[in-house]
Amino acid sequence: GKLWPVYWLYGQERMKSRELLKRIRRAALGDEKPGGLGLGFGEETLDGTEVTSAEVVDSAQSLSLGGGVRFLVVREAHALKDW
Repeated sequence: GKLWPVYWLYGQERMKSRELLKRIRRAALGDEKPGGLGLGFGEETLDGTEVTSAEVVDSAQSLSLGGGVRFLVVREAHALKDW
């Protein structure tokens, strides 16, 4: 029942990773998403092959639109350009 500020999900079974991400997202943000448009206001997805670690930190430190929890997903985080 306790949420940690950072999770690192990895492994060959993408279906298990997606399911775990859904569970973490639901625990952090709840079931509802504004307007049913997919990403919530406090949620952002970045691609580690396209951003730097400084951009990830900047995004994590920015405020959530509308207040509340900030939920940041970095896909392919192992490929961050300046890790």
